[in-house]
Amino acid sequence: MGWWAFIDGLTKLSTLPDRKVAPGIEDWVPGIITTFGMIIVNLIDKETLRGEGYDEHMAWRARLFLFLGFTMMAGGVSGSVAVLVIKYVYEQDLDIPNIYLGITDVVQCVLIMIR
Repeated sequence: MGWWAFIDGLTKLSTLPDRKVAPGIEDWVPGIITTFGMIIVNLIDKETLRGEGYDEHMAWRARLFLFLGFTMMAGGVSGSVAVLVIKYVYEQDLDIPNIYLGITDVVQCVLIMIR
């Protein structure tokens, strides 16, 4: 659902006749990082986290990767907010249609994170 919001923002921005800002790699990276974090979190087995049937080192590694996944998701969300503020709000005086991609970046990362 989050990637659909981002694609909507890209298509909306590309169809604007008076586009004042161009999409760049900085718009893509937060969503990619959040997606990788979500994949890492979902790949970890809950029994491994509890240490049932495995040695303590395996549970420690699973907890480390769980922390890494949550850190990547939080970093993606905070990165999308930073892109929204720095690129779309702070530097330029843009109207809502030109800011829409920045808003959909944040919506994308939040939707991926809560999934």
